[in-house]
Amino acid sequence: NESFCIRDSTNNVNAFTMTHTTGYATFAGGGTFGGELNVRPATAGAARLNITAHDPNDAKIGFGDTGSGTWWNLGVDYDAGRTSYDDYRFQLTDMNDDDGVFIDHGDTAWSADASDERKKDNWEMFENALDKINTLTKIGSYQRINPETKELIYGDKRIVGISANEVQKILPEAVRTTKGDYLTLCYQDVFVLMLKSIQELSSEVEKLKENA
Repeated sequence: NESFCIRDSTNNVNAFTMTHTTGYATFAGGGTFGGELNVRPATAGAARLNITAHDPNDAKIGFGDTGSGTWWNLGVDYDAGRTSYDDYRFQLTDMNDDDGVFIDHGDTAWSADASDERKKDNWEMFENALDKINTLTKIGSYQRINPETKELIYGDKRIVGISANEVQKILPEAVRTTKGDYLTLCYQDVFVLMLKSIQELSSEVEKLKENA
C-alpha cells in the first residue's frame, strides 16, 4: 500500500501526501501550514515518532509507545488562550495532553500541569516536618565529581544543593533513581515539606507569644 501525490489548491489534496504502509512512514499535508510525519514499525502499538504541524498554534513532536501508554508530546500549547507568539507555551505532556510540565514565554522555570486540586485525591498531610528538615546536615555548596575516579568534573565550580541520600530518609517520594543506581532529587517536593515546617515553627512561635 504505497502512494505519492502532489497537487495544487485546485485539486484538493492540500499540498503533499506520501504513504508507505509496510514500514509505516507517512507524510501528509493539511492546508497552508499542515503537515504530519509518522515513523513507526509495522507492528501496531510499537514505539513510534510522530511530528505534527496543523497550523502555527499546533506544533508537536510525539514519541513513545502507544501500546503501553508511554507517550510524550513536546511542542507549543495551542489551547490556552494564546493570542500572540510572545504568549506561547512550550510544554512536555503525556499522550492526552493533560499531565506534564510547561514553560511560558519569559519564564525561567517549568511549571506542572497537574497542580489543580480537582486532579488530586487521597491526601496525606506531612507531620513533624520541622524535625525532619532539621535532620539534614548537607545544606550548602559542593563540587561535582566522577563517583568512580573522584576527579572534579567542572573544575573549581561550586553548585548549591542538598543530599538526595539524606532526603530519601525523610521524604522518599522526592527521590528518584537514575542510570547506574544513583539518586536524583526533586527539589520542589522538598520545598513543600519546608512549607509545612514553617507552619509548625510559626505555631510554636505563637504559643511562646501567648505564654510570654
